[in-house]
Amino acid sequence: MDSVAIVSPYRRQGAARLASRSDSALNWYTDMLAHALASAARVEIIAPRGNEHARWRDGDVEVVETYRRGSTLAAFQIGFGALRSGARLVHVQHELFAFGGIASALTLPIVLRALRASGRRVVTTIHGVIPLSSVTREFVRRNGSRLPPALARYAWRGLIRSVCAASDLTIVHAEGHRQSLKNDYRVRTPIEVVPIGSAPLAPASEEERRRGREALGIKPADEVLTFFGYFAGYKGIDELLAAVPRLFAQRPNLHVVLAGDVPERLEPAAELRKRIADLCAAHERLHAVGFVPEEEVRTIFAVTDALILPYTAAISASGPLSIAAGYGVPVLVSRCLAMEKDAPFAFDPTAQGIEDAVQRFFDDERVRSESALFVKRLSERQSWQAVALRHAVLYGSL
Repeated sequence: MDSVAIVSPYRRQGAARLASRSDSALNWYTDMLAHALASAARVEIIAPRGNEHARWRDGDVEVVETYRRGSTLAAFQIGFGALRSGARLVHVQHELFAFGGIASALTLPIVLRALRASGRRVVTTIHGVIPLSSVTREFVRRNGSRLPPALARYAWRGLIRSVCAASDLTIVHAEGHRQSLKNDYRVRTPIEVVPIGSAPLAPASEEERRRGREALGIKPADEVLTFFGYFAGYKGIDELLAAVPRLFAQRPNLHVVLAGDVPERLEPAAELRKRIADLCAAHERLHAVGFVPEEEVRTIFAVTDALILPYTAAISASGPLSIAAGYGVPVLVSRCLAMEKDAPFAFDPTAQGIEDAVQRFFDDERVRSESALFVKRLSERQSWQAVALRHAVLYGSL
């Protein structure tokens, strides 16, 4: 492999990777993957543009601002950018509306087929695979859609299948996602599993922990449970909120930090904000800090005793889990995520299941030790260097 063009949302020059809730988490993922790959190949990122076309270097990676995110022509702009690139392999980081609305979702497969016809090889990483059995009326409502569930299942399956069919190779992050594409989506083209990487990060110092807790009004010996990430419906934020009052009644020194916000695409479901505000008014130990800019992420993990991931469906791999593993912060993982990660002491993503898991974690030293060992193994097993090497091998196979 001599060169690869990665298509993804990406930060503007001089900006943080995640500066506001309008930024896609694919920005962070692409940044980590591209720089890990750059030691073995020339990497170019086909990125969104502002008012002017721009080409700039981000360390050892070249960024070419090519398409206007949200434009009905975004997919075609991506295609022209890939053709202008000298790379013979194009790797698309795909979420259904990562590049625009329904127009770009419909036209992207056409563009990918055209790139293949031009002699390029096309690899697509599908970052979100919804188990179709999970697409119920409640699921659709929570995720800000008004489509009937049957129509939502039909539309999602058709759009994802068409992208996979237009690619030489599809990559997903978990075996369950691969099986879902094969069995539920009836994808017949090659599918490989490559997990999200984790980068070892320097643990927070006692002084950082003290300052972070002091800013939130949390005592040094208090227990801190954190939810980190976008408040998407499938991540179990509703179930966690339902568990909060009983948890506070049972554990007088427990604090819960909600570090995130409703993503812009789910703005119709933003009544969640009022529910959180009402709970915060009733419980001073519930801290809603909103979207966390990249430069403040370290502080959030510094104050945290355990990260909770109460996902109700394993739609995507968990970036917060990867970050927690990097910092060595223990995690409480729901069963649907644990099946892929072999996490210990997984819980049912219900209010009662969350209550039981939190009680068990803070009351049982063995549970805390096993959780800490799990994130340590995860960080070692899924380094970004190992993930980049796996990508390079798959690229070479094409």
